[in-house]
Order: sequence, then structure tokens, then C-alpha cells
Amino acid sequence: MLPLRQIEMAELMVAADNYSLAYAKALYLASSHDMLVEADKEKVGEHLKPEDLSRMERDMQGLEKDFKLLEDSYAHNVLKLVLARGYLKKILENARVMRFLSLNYQEIFGELQKIVEASSLDS
Repeated sequence: MLPLRQIEMAELMVAADNYSLAYAKALYLASSHDMLVEADKEKVGEHLKPEDLSRMERDMQGLEKDFKLLEDSYAHNVLKLVLARGYLKKILENARVMRFLSLNYQEIFGELQKIVEASSLDS
């Protein structure tokens, strides 16, 4: 495979947390011929029909595009969450707001404090 395709496959394997030989072979078989070093040569281990192989290639390209879109939207959403957490922290530093929330909305206040005190987005 061309180096670019190798990188793409590595990224897909890391994202899927799947490093099995079967998954690597599936990614290889789903690679388009223009991403292979010897594009005119038959792929090793092919016992698939040509139409099955071309369908797998199309599906894999679609999945890769979807993955890239998700990756981009994830970064954007994380940025929004970090900004929202900072805003909440600033609001909860106001004594009047804290007193009002603790007296009138104790359950919500507790959850907002947990968000502000979280050390990471996974918490």
C-alpha cells in the first residue's frame, strides 16, 4: 500500500481500537487499487467476487469520510464544552448566584458544581 493509505489504516485501527489481523486484512481488501503500490496486481487472498470487492471499497470510502466528519465535529464540540464549563465556573463564583441556586435549585446546583469541578471531560 502507499504510505498515505497505511496512515489512514493505522488511524482507523486506533479509532476502532481494533488491531486484529482480520480487521487489517478487511481494510486492505477494501483499499482502492489506486492506493496500492502495485495497482494492477490482484490483491493477495482475494476470494471475493469483483462486485463484492468494489462494494467494500465504496463502503470503506464512505466510512472514512463519515469518520473524518465525526472527528472534526468532536473537536468542535469539545471546544464548546470547555467554554461552557469556564462560563459556569465564572457564574458560580458569584456569591449571590450560588446562594440563589443552593436555596431554590439544590439538585441543579449540585450538578453544575460537579461539571465545574470535573478534571476532564470524561468525568
